[in-house]
Formats: sequence, C-alpha cells, structure tokens
Amino acid sequence: MALGCFKPQDPGRRASKDLEKLVGLWMKHYNKAIKILLLGAGESGKTTIIKQMKILHIQGFNASERIEKVREIRANVLEAIVSLIRHMQLFEIPLGDKHNLNSMEYIRTIDLKEEFEYTP
Repeated sequence: MALGCFKPQDPGRRASKDLEKLVGLWMKHYNKAIKILLLGAGESGKTTIIKQMKILHIQGFNASERIEKVREIRANVLEAIVSLIRHMQLFEIPLGDKHNLNSMEYIRTIDLKEEFEYTP
C-alpha cells in the first residue's frame, strides 16, 4: 500500500532534471569562455593567430600537422633563398664565398611553382 505523501518516481522527469543540470554546467563553462572576433582583409593573419592560440593553449600539433608544417617551413625557407639570390643578381652583389657558386646555380634552376621534394 502506497502512502499518499510520496509520489512514484517518474524516470522521464529524472532524466529531464539530469539534462537540465548538464546544460547548466555547459552554460557556466560557455559563459566563462573568452570570445574573440577577428576581422581583417585576406592574408592579414587571422588564421595564423588562431593556429598560434591552438599551439600555445591547447594540445599543439598532432603528427600529421607537424609533417605539414615542416613542409611549409621548408618551402618558405627555399622561397626566401631564391628571392635573395635573385636580388643578389639584380643589385650585382657578389658571393662572399666562391665555393657556393654551384649551389647558387642549382637554386636558380628550381621552379617554385612545382612541388619540390626536400632531402633531410
């Protein structure tokens, strides 16, 4: 025989209360989060800032991202070297060490538009 002062437990109501608590916790964390709106023209560095924040404050890069970043860094270094060599010619700046002449000639032949395979 059931007593009149106790209601039978409704499983749906209990699940609803649990969900409300969970949503409340999520909202607490969401409201504490700092939100940033990045505006800027193309190529102004918005994505770079987001990537830097990820590196510094989250987990950094995973293995595949590291491999891709190494490729990007090597491509940037090669592009800078090619630019320096072209400007040396343009401004008639001589090589400091003549032993590097063969390397300089090789770099002049590299087509940066094609995929270049780097050796370690």
